[in-house]
Amino acid sequence: MELLPPDTRSHIDSLYKHLLEYIDTRWDLIVLNLTEKLLRIISELVTGFILAIFGGIALVFLSIGAAIWLCLVLNNPFVGYFIMAGVFIFILVLALVFARNYLRTRVINSVLESIQDDDETEIVS
Repeated sequence: MELLPPDTRSHIDSLYKHLLEYIDTRWDLIVLNLTEKLLRIISELVTGFILAIFGGIALVFLSIGAAIWLCLVLNNPFVGYFIMAGVFIFILVLALVFARNYLRTRVINSVLESIQDDDETEIVS
C-alpha cells in the first residue's frame, strides 16, 4: 500500500536532488565570496605594508640627510642627529596621543567599505 503515486515520488526525488544541488552551489558561492573578500583585504594590507617599508626607508635617508645638514650648519658633529631624534620623538608622542584611535577607526572603516562595496555590487548584478 503506497501513499504516493509513482510519478509524484519521482518528482519529489527530482526536487530533492535539485535542492541538494542548490545548497551545494550556494555553499560554493559563499565560500568563493568570502575567499575573494579575504584575498582583497590581504592584498590591501600587503600593499600598505610594502608602501610603508619603502616610505620608511625614504624617511630614514631624508632624516639622515637633514641631520648631516644640521650638523654642517651648526658646526657641531652631533647636534643635528639629536635635533632629528627630538623631532621624531615629538612626532611619536603626537601619534601615540592623537592618532591611535584615528588610525584604528580608519583601518576598520576601510575594511568595512571593502566588504560593503562587494555586497552592493552583488545586489545590483
